[in-house]
Amino acid sequence: MDVQVIYSIDADSVEQLYTEYNTQEAYVSNYVSNDVRQTVRDCAGNFSTIQLLTDRDALAKSIGDALSTRWEGKGVIVESVQVQDVRYADSITEAYANAQTAEIEKQRALNAQETAKVEAETKAIEAQGEADANAILTKSLTPEVLQQRYYETLRDIGEGGNLVLLPEGSVPIVSTTE
Repeated sequence: MDVQVIYSIDADSVEQLYTEYNTQEAYVSNYVSNDVRQTVRDCAGNFSTIQLLTDRDALAKSIGDALSTRWEGKGVIVESVQVQDVRYADSITEAYANAQTAEIEKQRALNAQETAKVEAETKAIEAQGEADANAILTKSLTPEVLQQRYYETLRDIGEGGNLVLLPEGSVPIVSTTE
């Protein structure tokens, strides 16, 4: 994991730190670097693998808060923390990628189910509407209405110059002229 910690030294603490460590390099290597390494390990242990890969801001905030607490009153002020890179073994990265792929496929399947459900509900509504219309039509088709439609159909056929024979009690015979 690559982490960048930007810090400053409290002006009131410079003399004490110089007395104790003699140089800035000694102070950084003996104190700051050790604290940063330990704090990064401690904070990273509080996150899952997926959280470390996907939520670097939360990790950076956790590290910054822990360092600020650790360095309180010791002359070091945390200015910012940035998690620049998190590297895992290829097997872990591959497992994470596979998990993401599985989650995407699961979501696609759920979307397909939802689409099929909506389409089925739409067909059911359409079928119910057609059934209702047929029921209304059936109720409205009284013997008188059917007889009137029969006459209108015969009239329409006859208007085209067709011959319509209506023997009593039989089905009409229609002759077309061509």
